[in-house]
Amino acid sequence: MSKPISLRTPQIPRAPTQNILLFLIAFRLVNAFAVRTFFQPDEYFQSLEPAWQIAFGQGQGAWVTWEWRHQLRSSLHPLFFAALYKAADFLASALSVSPATRAELLIAAPKTAQAVVAAIGDFYTWKLAVRVYGDDSRGSWTTWSAGSTAGDGRDKNTSNQVRGTDRDRSVIVGLHQCLPLAALACILRPTNILVWATLAGLAWLRTSWPQRKILIFEVIVCGSAILAVSSVADRLFYGIWTFPPLRFLYFNIAQSLAVFYGSNDWHYYISQGYPLLLTTLLPFAIIGLYGTLSTRKSTVGDSLQAAIRVQLATVCLLMPFVLSLISHKEVRFIYPLLPCLHILAAPPLVQFSYPAIYSPAYPRHTPRRLILIFLVLVNVVIALYTTLYHASGTLRVLSYLRQQHEAHSVPTKRQNSVSETGISAGFLMPCHSTPWRSHLVYPTINAWALSCEPPIDLNATQKAIYRDEADQFYDDPFQFLRQNMAGGLRHIPRRPSYASSAHDSVSEKTPNKAPQHEWPDYLIFFAQLEPTLYPILRGSYYGECWRTFNTAWHDDWRRRGDIVVWCLDTAEQDAWRSNTERQLRQSRDKQFDRIVEAFKNEGRKQRKQGWMGLHVSSMPWSSSPPSLFASWRRSVEALFSSPSRSSISWPWRPASRWEKFVTRLSFSKQKTSWLPSWMSNWLPVLPSWLGGAERRPTEAELWS
Repeated sequence: MSKPISLRTPQIPRAPTQNILLFLIAFRLVNAFAVRTFFQPDEYFQSLEPAWQIAFGQGQGAWVTWEWRHQLRSSLHPLFFAALYKAADFLASALSVSPATRAELLIAAPKTAQAVVAAIGDFYTWKLAVRVYGDDSRGSWTTWSAGSTAGDGRDKNTSNQVRGTDRDRSVIVGLHQCLPLAALACILRPTNILVWATLAGLAWLRTSWPQRKILIFEVIVCGSAILAVSSVADRLFYGIWTFPPLRFLYFNIAQSLAVFYGSNDWHYYISQGYPLLLTTLLPFAIIGLYGTLSTRKSTVGDSLQAAIRVQLATVCLLMPFVLSLISHKEVRFIYPLLPCLHILAAPPLVQFSYPAIYSPAYPRHTPRRLILIFLVLVNVVIALYTTLYHASGTLRVLSYLRQQHEAHSVPTKRQNSVSETGISAGFLMPCHSTPWRSHLVYPTINAWALSCEPPIDLNATQKAIYRDEADQFYDDPFQFLRQNMAGGLRHIPRRPSYASSAHDSVSEKTPNKAPQHEWPDYLIFFAQLEPTLYPILRGSYYGECWRTFNTAWHDDWRRRGDIVVWCLDTAEQDAWRSNTERQLRQSRDKQFDRIVEAFKNEGRKQRKQGWMGLHVSSMPWSSSPPSLFASWRRSVEALFSSPSRSSISWPWRPASRWEKFVTRLSFSKQKTSWLPSWMSNWLPVLPSWLGGAERRPTEAELWS
């Protein structure tokens, strides 16, 4: 009988705390700058857009959504990023960097700050795991990287040394560190009150009355201080005295505006929320939750740690239960539970993976090793796909627009001052499909996009038939463009605005306030809209000038396919068409080289077989048409029949290497000495396109 696995690892070297924090910051920085994809509109529109307006003013093109116009959000969050924007702008001015470098610096500043914040969160998640499992346990290290049994009684010895006033003082110090952060979390996101109310309720039940009085007093003091700071900040930001958490509850619950953005089944967090949040860690988290709530320990030292685990498990169950009572549900609503779930999942994960890692000599652990390798690979694939590929075009298209602005911006003089007039861009996409001014950066990029304002202050009947601007466009694109574009479909510009002799002043309207949209220099949309827009704008001067991959699939049919950019600049259209044709020729030439190499390899193979005394007629395929020719013919036909995304007029451009090769294949029998003997024997039965016919094909046949 094998010995039980010990989850305690006293021999693990303890890394200095400072080194762990620095490592986490470095890891988060690499992760932040490696991400190339778009995740959630709120990560831009609920923080960076209002921060941009705070830092640079109302006339700088920030898109402030309806939540900020109705005081639903606390200004403390965007104030943090506004300070970063001001610091980055000051640094760019002090160093006298170019506008392009300044733009990259303004984009990088929030990423850097958020990486540091995330690293601090990771660090204190590990610290909490150390508190629960001990600093020499695998459970704490597993929590950190994704337990063990409880402590060894040292908590008991420590608790025996702290009595009376010292105990109360240590409790007060801990509350001073905890409660302000808890109050700030609830101010920034009112649903966080479910987490802290649960923890406070459990603490109330576990403590004596003197400790409860301390808790009540500190909650009042710390909470009042944070409320005072938040109220002053909101007064300065909104211009009136307001209380955003109360406004948040009124609009989302009393008026049920959250339902406008979708409703889900009651079991959403069970069937989709937790699986998406935890992925391969889900079974270990379930086992950890069950084990925590069903196990009772006897030792005093372990009882304190077990109580912490019970509190974490209770929060992980109670918060999704309460949020399930609301119709509108999103996975990000339960993100605050992720550190708790990682801590609870650590012991089952250690129990499963330790024998597979540290006992490689035992064959019976091979299935565990294979499962563990599979789980790691799944997470790696998901991480790479979601950070590098999925919804990556929504960021690249904004980089493209910045580059076009830098190339086409025109300096203008206005009232003894010099400014510049940039490009204009219109986004025919579902609302908030891309970031906005935080990535467009330049205020002179006059951009608009379809909005999705909710039905505020409407009755039930009006809400039932309400359609926002994006819905109206996708209901009938032709009618929308005819009625909502300046000049309709009869007065589409012939030239871009930066090529006109007179430049209009840059509009300072936000996208969701414009009653009509101007026809832009650049029209951006998802590829699924191409078949719809082609007949509508066929007679206009719009043409494709850029395209980029966005995603291989999407749950929203409106966001499927590449991201396509049409522009009015014919020079850009020609340059894009030439570049596309060149890439297509290069791709076909590479396929041509592969086919020629296949011919050569087959010839070498036949000569080698001949040297070994083999006769071609003895080969299995010598009496029937070889399947090799059939496969090559399919490849060649695919090359010429595959549709191209660009309009190419083949007879009017120089012939590629492949086309010249196909033409030379129409040779006579006297010119086949370069071919292997086995191929010459089959020339009479080959099709005309591969030289089997004596007649040279006409040019019309070649291009058919």
